[in-house]
Amino acid sequence: MKSFLLIFTVAFASLAQAQLTKGDAIKATTTVHPDGTRSTLVVDPSKATAEEIFYDGGQRVLRKIVYPLDAQNQSIGAITYDAKGTIVSKSSYKRDETGRIAEETITSNSGQFLRRRVYSYSSQNRISRVDEFDATGQQIMPPPRAAKTSPGRPDKKRR
Repeated sequence: MKSFLLIFTVAFASLAQAQLTKGDAIKATTTVHPDGTRSTLVVDPSKATAEEIFYDGGQRVLRKIVYPLDAQNQSIGAITYDAKGTIVSKSSYKRDETGRIAEETITSNSGQFLRRRVYSYSSQNRISRVDEFDATGQQIMPPPRAAKTSPGRPDKKRR
């Protein structure tokens, strides 16, 4: 459980925001997290993907997340890999009428349903609550503290 919370916390750490439009060049952002780890996000609209790699305090890869992008360069899900490059889980996103991720469905590498997350937003368009449910529909943990950015890193706020 402790490692899941660490992964969840690191996964929702803040990143620099940039607006993407069709035809944009590759963009890269590196973030140093409070725990000393860092992540690099590379968005490549021509490949319709964004790739985020997390490193420990040195150069060792901890995990990688690949976000497939739609025609508007918004993430439609995520594929999470461990340090050895093995797929750990896959996520798919459902969006609300404003384009924010409203629900995330997480499956195993083999496609077995693992859990579902439902996101609520504040009037300032920030995540205010995340409810997480297991395969039976039971809430599996209390809502974590709200993050400052939305899930699905490559999503950028539209002007």
